[in-house]
Amino acid sequence: MVRWPEIQVDGNWLQKIFNSVVCFQLIRHGDRAPLTTYPTDPYHNYSWPQGYGKLINKGKLRLKKVGQYFKGRYRYLTGEDYNHKNVMVHSSYEHRTIQSAECFLSGYYPPSLTEIWNPYIYWQPIPVHSIPRDMDNIIKRTKNCPRFRLTVINLYESNTVFQNLCKKYESLLDYVGNNTGINIMQCNFTTISHLNKIIDSLVVESQFNLTLPSWTSSVYPEPLLSLNTKFLKLQENNSLLQKLQTGPFFQLILSEMKKKTRNNNFVPALHLFFGSDTNIMELTSVFKAYNSIRPPYGSSVAFELRKKNDKHYITIVFANSTETTPYLITVPGCGFRCTMQQFERFTNYLTSQNWEKECNENEFTQELIPVTKQSVFSLKMDEFINYKVRYSQWNIVTKIQKIFRITCPYMRKNI
Repeated sequence: MVRWPEIQVDGNWLQKIFNSVVCFQLIRHGDRAPLTTYPTDPYHNYSWPQGYGKLINKGKLRLKKVGQYFKGRYRYLTGEDYNHKNVMVHSSYEHRTIQSAECFLSGYYPPSLTEIWNPYIYWQPIPVHSIPRDMDNIIKRTKNCPRFRLTVINLYESNTVFQNLCKKYESLLDYVGNNTGINIMQCNFTTISHLNKIIDSLVVESQFNLTLPSWTSSVYPEPLLSLNTKFLKLQENNSLLQKLQTGPFFQLILSEMKKKTRNNNFVPALHLFFGSDTNIMELTSVFKAYNSIRPPYGSSVAFELRKKNDKHYITIVFANSTETTPYLITVPGCGFRCTMQQFERFTNYLTSQNWEKECNENEFTQELIPVTKQSVFSLKMDEFINYKVRYSQWNIVTKIQKIFRITCPYMRKNI
């Protein structure tokens, strides 16, 4: 579990203290099939429902239950029956998140007698707004951001802690690589990507009660999970990565909260965002409240704007189960309730007036990095591409080995 404060409270208790104004909640999708496989996976040809990465029936039922659970918490915000003025639903472009949103809404807004449109279907259609991949810098964050990718690459390839971990666990990485058929000994950022995919396959296969191959018994779940946690923690305290990852989200919710404090009735009371575990990991890391354990399916983090004595406060609530009450996250400097001014000051370093410009700036020279169609291409396994990034006083030539498709707009043919 995440490092939450000792306080567990339900919505009714909070409602008695503060009048609710608006809530922004980000929810992880439901249970799914593995994202991919590895060359020696005994279930390489397993018939996953709907294919890799897709939502399964267990996940659909989970999200419906999560919707029912949060109806009990936020019904005083949205009302009992669906009204398009009270709720706005956003999802990334992934099938599993869109379906999860629909399942959540089926639990949150079951049709009342006046809303039943088919006596055989106890369900009503509610709009889910998905963000196209090339425009999403809020949830999936697939909108082009060269500076982010370059920062991640440099973070791992120049980080002595990462290099020392690679050396310390060299035999483990070699063992996993030999048994999976994937080379994870490069000790660069692709090591993280490969390891995540291998672990994801093992986690989901075990959830399906499939017998894991014998070689995993000595390394999974430990020490493989702990090593992966150490790798991922290296990104937690990088303020630039946090800004590029979460800045647009915080900018959006702060803007909408300010409108609401000015009695803008056009701002819906409940904003729902359906994403992945990485969204929750990144948002909670901002407040030093994440302990590197993957948030479970259907977990969520909510930013609730409340009002007391003509003063507005923000509380952050994490829920990882429908069986227990949510946890309040403390914000450094103001505890479990922050004034709007305190919250805005704390997140000020994350927000940006021009996210696109910052994404295309060279960190050292502030020169814009060109983005062209010609600079978008695929990298295959064992292909090495030399690219140069021109800094103010030196050039860096780096070799990248990747197994997955990636956009590299910072690569130039003319240097």
